[in-house]
Amino acid sequence: MGKAMSVITSPFRYYNIESRAHKVISQSKPVVAPKFKDTVKDLERVLKDHPEIIEQAGKKDSGLDDRLKQVFVTSSHEIEQKRVINPDRPLPTNKQFAGFFELGYLEPETITPGKVTLKQILQFLGDHRLHSDEWTAEKIALEYKLKLEDVKIMLEYYKLFALYVPEKADEKKRKLLKQQDTKNFTQLLKQSTDKITFLPDEPAKPSNKEYPTRSDYKE
Repeated sequence: MGKAMSVITSPFRYYNIESRAHKVISQSKPVVAPKFKDTVKDLERVLKDHPEIIEQAGKKDSGLDDRLKQVFVTSSHEIEQKRVINPDRPLPTNKQFAGFFELGYLEPETITPGKVTLKQILQFLGDHRLHSDEWTAEKIALEYKLKLEDVKIMLEYYKLFALYVPEKADEKKRKLLKQQDTKNFTQLLKQSTDKITFLPDEPAKPSNKEYPTRSDYKE
């Protein structure tokens, strides 16, 4: 009911709102909100009994001003604000620009068994698409150290973009389109075949791998 009433009264509330707003803004002095009757009676009584209050309110009290100038706040205690750094999680010290990455984020150099990166997912999905007889779910699970059930689900519900050729297309155009699609897809897989090592039993040593820069993507 409340929403229905608001829909009905909304046009009246916003009728000629711009001119009404200008009218309020153009007033020389804002209108004071009305006071309660009891408040008005109390003010009249105080002004009647003590009329000097108005004069005192408009004058500067030199005594209060002098005493205020004698008030000072001093502090001899120095507060040292030190940033607490967790030694187990140190902040990064290298502030240089890391560069642009192929998939928009920095991929790890080592990964734990049971996990894969986005590049590896694209790799084995493409291998399965081009050579489904060779790259079966069992081989992918063994190669990338994944669970067989997870691999089967990924192969069933995740697909790469494919070129759709209408049935009415000429046979010559169909072959050209398929060849171009296979060529582009193979080139995409070739660009995404950077080897990523799995995490060994011992912690991996930091490598001096150079990350791609802006110039690497000009081609």
